[in-house]
Amino acid sequence: MTLEMCATFCSGYNFFGAEWSTECWCGNSFTEGAAQVDISQCSMTCGGNGDQLCGNGDRLSVYQLAAP
Repeated sequence: MTLEMCATFCSGYNFFGAEWSTECWCGNSFTEGAAQVDISQCSMTCGGNGDQLCGNGDRLSVYQLAAP
């Protein structure tokens, strides 16, 4: 998994997020209770690219997709 793979998978959504090095999540909004944390809490590298960060346990690295 890479950030590019996740972004492609989530095309058509507003946001994508990577978690646990290999998980990809898509959505159009944040759930109630979601909170921003320090980036140091998202320290797992992506399974497909060790130069990218892909969240951590119960932490998503979240990105906004550009409007088409």
